[in-house]
Amino acid sequence: MRASHRQPSVRMRRVGAFLTERLTDILRTEELPGLSGIITILKVEVTPDLREAKVWFSSLGQDTAAVEKILNRNLYPIQGQLYQGATMRIVPKIRFYADTSTEYAAHISEVFDKLHGPFDSARGHGEKTRIHDQDRA
Repeated sequence: MRASHRQPSVRMRRVGAFLTERLTDILRTEELPGLSGIITILKVEVTPDLREAKVWFSSLGQDTAAVEKILNRNLYPIQGQLYQGATMRIVPKIRFYADTSTEYAAHISEVFDKLHGPFDSARGHGEKTRIHDQDRA
């Protein structure tokens, strides 16, 4: 799949929404060996020819890399379930990708906390600034 800078078409968005809904149902009802956590489908990117789709997910309660391997190892049964619930002529071939953006954001937050102290979102200041503000009062 090539990266596209164009906005997805209405058809691409509809197919993506269908895949999101069906995959959520499949992962909720099917017992895949090795899965023990909660999986959330975050985004589905469908190619313009509707033949391939990237499925971005997050997991809770289990290592994300392990979940990605398990899901991609079980692509054929999952893909078969997609075919059963589809009314469209072509069902995109899927591939799962772990969304690590929340883990990355948590890591960056930890780095900032180590450098500047915890962030006070109500006041928009780090710990050092908050203590300094108290000294002025």
